[in-house]
Amino acid sequence: MIDPRKSGAIRAALKGYEPTDEQWRAISHPLEPLYLIAGAGSGKTAVMAARIAWALETQPFTPAQVLGLTFTNKAAEELLERVHRALSEIHDESGESVTVQTYNAFAAGIVRDYGLHVGIEPEAGLLSE
Repeated sequence: MIDPRKSGAIRAALKGYEPTDEQWRAISHPLEPLYLIAGAGSGKTAVMAARIAWALETQPFTPAQVLGLTFTNKAAEELLERVHRALSEIHDESGESVTVQTYNAFAAGIVRDYGLHVGIEPEAGLLSE
């Protein structure tokens, strides 16, 4: 049996590296809530991309059923790039893509699409510093 850590998709998400034992536990954790604490530069985005690859390889999901959320535009861009690399290794031919957004962009989309149901104008914007 092939070691799932050596999956081409997971290695692509990790830019050619195999996951460490700690990363592998996060990547392959059952699909249920899990709270991870990791500092800046620890590889959170890489592990998230590898987890998406793992889920698409081992679960009955299509890319369109996966949502990746992160805090910054930079992290969202990196996550999407890593996921695209992984999808090319899976040889997914569905033509679908994983949705990757920041939390703010995702929330703004919900307001835009469904805000009128609760009395909020679709063009309402979030004001922040």
